[in-house]
Amino acid sequence: MKVNIVIIDQAVVSGSRFLLTLLIAREFGIVEYGKYVVLWSSILLLTSIQTPLIINPMMTIGARTKGVKHDEYFTSILYFQLIFTIISFFILLLIYLISNLFFVANNFSLFLYLSLYGITYNFYEYFRKYLITIYDDKQVLIKDISIYLLIFSGILILMKLSMFSLSSFFLLSFGIYLIFTISIVKYYKIINIDKKTFFQYLNKNKLYSIPMLKLSVMQFFSGHLFIYLSVYLLGSYSSGIIGILRNLFAPLLVLFMMLDNTVPRYATKCYEKGLVELKIYINKLIKNWGIIVLLSITFLTIFSSEIISLFYGIEYSKYATYTLWFSISHLFIYLNRIYSIYIRTTGKTSSFSKQGLYSFLYTIIFTFPLIYAFQLNGAFLVMLTQQIIIFSILLKDSRYYAK
Repeated sequence: MKVNIVIIDQAVVSGSRFLLTLLIAREFGIVEYGKYVVLWSSILLLTSIQTPLIINPMMTIGARTKGVKHDEYFTSILYFQLIFTIISFFILLLIYLISNLFFVANNFSLFLYLSLYGITYNFYEYFRKYLITIYDDKQVLIKDISIYLLIFSGILILMKLSMFSLSSFFLLSFGIYLIFTISIVKYYKIINIDKKTFFQYLNKNKLYSIPMLKLSVMQFFSGHLFIYLSVYLLGSYSSGIIGILRNLFAPLLVLFMMLDNTVPRYATKCYEKGLVELKIYINKLIKNWGIIVLLSITFLTIFSSEIISLFYGIEYSKYATYTLWFSISHLFIYLNRIYSIYIRTTGKTSSFSKQGLYSFLYTIIFTFPLIYAFQLNGAFLVMLTQQIIIFSILLKDSRYYAK
């Protein structure tokens, strides 16, 4: 039953985010939507740091701790999250300065609202994953539904008052996420701990987080460098096209994120019974969910033009010609998610640095010349090749550790 609640919750979150981006794209047009895609990517950068550094270790280690150690661990990680939140603002400030230097000058108030939104969004995400870790899935679902109902209601009011803009959207979202972040604190048991205890659990986290952090940051830039260079070489409309095609495959993210939220804790339980049990569990996931992924990809590929026309307008249907790139890429993304969870559960996370490094180096070397030569097709070629590189290394390493 709890797994079903998590699935429903992820459907709510992913579906709501899809509707939000759809609303922004239709309201502001392809160029302004392209600007939103780039701005949103700065928040995703924070997420790409927070997830391996704090959340993934919490969902693995936290699920194993009991009694006093449970309270000590989660108190230590909360303090670490507070430190990260402060650092996040300076990361966003650096992004703002760099974007003004190499791209177009951004309004400082827009940056401020984006920063407030991004910081509270990621802090809420921390508490959200905490509730999932302690199996309080029902509270997560209630809060996520409430958040998006309030966001959509606020947007409708802003549109009615002719005040809907990127700045007002960020400010509205900041206020809502702040309220719900504060509301979760009552579910969190905080105890007194000394510095020794704090650093003890911090060091325990490092065994899981450092290799994954390097990988996550490299994957972020590998996955976004082609967007930034597309904007630089082709204009803001290019990031808008990329955003539309990503939205087309948003339903698959419901599955992928659900796997990230639920599989680690069950994989951990299987691994406690032995490596054989873990392998059986992972193989079942690949086969059973792989059928759903293949059917979904096939449907989205065949009817991509009709779907884009329905949601964005017939003038956008010409972008469906790029769909095949995303179809193949998402098949590899699915496999990479599963094999990553397998390797992370066994604690052999150092192997991730290798595949992240190879993918990152490929991106650094080939992205600019490929986009320059083949425009958006060059960008999508980079995107697909990255996933193939990651899959090849993950498959090799997972077979090695299985021995």
